[in-house]
Amino acid sequence: MMLTSTKVRSWLSFITLSFLPQIKMKKDERQLPLYPPDITGEVYRVEDQWLFINGEVYVDITEADMVDEKGKLLVVKDIREGDNVVVWIVEHEIIKTYPALGTANYIQRKNVL
Repeated sequence: MMLTSTKVRSWLSFITLSFLPQIKMKKDERQLPLYPPDITGEVYRVEDQWLFINGEVYVDITEADMVDEKGKLLVVKDIREGDNVVVWIVEHEIIKTYPALGTANYIQRKNVL
């Protein structure tokens, strides 16, 4: 029985990888997480390694992938005060101080004209 289920899983993997359309990402693009973001809001201040969001949370962006709405990679200078962002925090852990602190995995800049 164990051998049969292993064979079935192998075939399913083969079929899935062979016939379903593959998402091709460019080198300067990233895909966002599938789970809901931890913070959504306005950037009040931009510093070298931090974003201050909604006047409540400092987010460490040192290791974060930052992208625009199309998934194109951004750098800190592309984020400006007043931008709306969506932030995914490492392990969803926000330290409840004032202001609160968190470390970002991913940041998506929204609705820039």
